[in-house]
Amino acid sequence: MSQQQPVVPGRNNAPGPYKLTSMKWVRRFATAMTVCWAIALICWLFLGGRAEFVGGPGPYSITVYLSAILAGLGLIFAVASALTFAQSLAGATMERLSEGPLLNPKGSKRRSR
Repeated sequence: MSQQQPVVPGRNNAPGPYKLTSMKWVRRFATAMTVCWAIALICWLFLGGRAEFVGGPGPYSITVYLSAILAGLGLIFAVASALTFAQSLAGATMERLSEGPLLNPKGSKRRSR
């Protein structure tokens, strides 16, 4: 007698074709975002970027520019992560709806393209 294992959410083992296939990219973008923001925060707070920026006008050192570039890059990764997650979630939802009783009342499975 075989026992069926319970489905654990978030383990990429959802039944049928309803898996969020691009979650690995969401995790990669989120990791890159975290690394960029952490390095930017270290440069800004502990390596003198903030003190130099607040200190007055003038040409700034690489610490200030590096903090700004990494913070902007982290923001780009955050947006990419959110968009990838939303696209994957919408695709899985539409796939599930197209095979469900709402758009397919006879219950026959449609073939994927």
